[in-house]
This record gives sequence, C-alpha cells and structure tokens, in this order.
Amino acid sequence: MVFRRLVQGVPEFQCFVDAQARRVGIYPELLAARMVGRWRSGAPLELAPLEDKAWLGSDDKRRHDFDYAKDPRQRACPYAAHIRKANPRDDAPGGKAETLSHRIIRAGISFGPEVELGETRTRQSRGLMFVCYQASIEDQFEFIQRRYANDPKFVPGKKRSDTGAPVIPGHDPIIGQSADYGPRVMDEPAPNYPAGNRRTILEMPEEFVVLTAAGYFFMPSITALRGVLAQ
Repeated sequence: MVFRRLVQGVPEFQCFVDAQARRVGIYPELLAARMVGRWRSGAPLELAPLEDKAWLGSDDKRRHDFDYAKDPRQRACPYAAHIRKANPRDDAPGGKAETLSHRIIRAGISFGPEVELGETRTRQSRGLMFVCYQASIEDQFEFIQRRYANDPKFVPGKKRSDTGAPVIPGHDPIIGQSADYGPRVMDEPAPNYPAGNRRTILEMPEEFVVLTAAGYFFMPSITALRGVLAQ
C-alpha cells in the first residue's frame, strides 16, 4: 500500500489559471479542465471538449466510458492532462494492455477548510490523504508517477497535424514533477477543437500539489486474509 499526504495550493492554482487563461485567450474553467482532463462536474473533456456537461459528470458509468482513439491530435484533451497521463487507456505505446498492467486501486480523503472568500494565498493547510493498492509498487504506482506523470515526452510518438513535427506533451500539470524541480511545461493548453493549428504552451513555475508525508506498507492479500490469517 502507498500512502501520501498531499498539500494542495488551491488559491495559488486558481490565481494561476485566471492569469494564464487571459494570456492564451480562453476562459479559466476551460483551462483548468484542460489541465485536469475533466470539468469540475467530473465530465471528461474527451466527451465534452468545450463546455461542462453536469449530467455527464453525474453519470458514474458514462463519465468513465471513453478512450483516446478518436483524439489522436489532442484536440479534445491535451496529451499532458492529468487523467490522460495517469491513465492513458488505449493511448500508451503498448495500448490498453500496457495501461491495465500498471493500474492501481486508489482512494482519497480531503483535509483542511474550504477556500475563503478573497483568499489568494493559502492561509490554512488543505489537501488530500491519498492511498493506493497494487501488487507491485514499483511496477504500478511508481511507474505511473515516474514514467507517465513526470516524463514530458510521454505519450511518445505524437506528431503535429500540420507540419508532422514531433510533439513534446509536457508534464502532468497536477502531480508531475520536473527532474530538477524547475519549471514544468504543458503543450497546447488552448484547444484546437474541432480544428486548427494554433500553438500554445503553458509554463508552470511552481507545483500546486506538494508531498509532505509518505509511506510504503505491506498489506496481506485477500487470499491470505481469507485463508491463513483467518485461522
């Protein structure tokens, strides 16, 4: 089992989104959704590229029923969006089979107060207690963090639709970390949907999610709990 205490700079994230949305010429909720890969309701960009669909976000089955086969040029969802990085579905080099081999079972408990009116810098600590389960921490949790979220070249092999030039997707803007803790970059924060070739880059000089505590723990398997340990 993996445990992580993640402090989230919510006011800083919102101020950053507001400023960068003005810079690239889109509204803040759209930029935030493109960084995460989902709207505030939970509706995925892949099924709602330009505006939130609350009914979709509330449908537990439909909001998870999608892949990226119809979005090879990141027109609907950026390659570096958090959910596309952490769970690339059919977009990984080895396809869906590769992604499934690294999947985890995760859960989170939020802590701290809601953001106060007028709070532009964090006044009280808030964030998420993250827990995940897997057969191999190295091949699942660490693989996702290191090889997917932190690697600016993942997903590899992408090309510009107009020039054929290679695309560097960038870091996962939510949990991705740069190798030297320097600024992170995300490709195409402004959408080219359903068509277009406008090039935009999002530079993120600070992390909005900071690890403050962590631990790895051994958890007996379900078979062990039902068998040997139950005797």
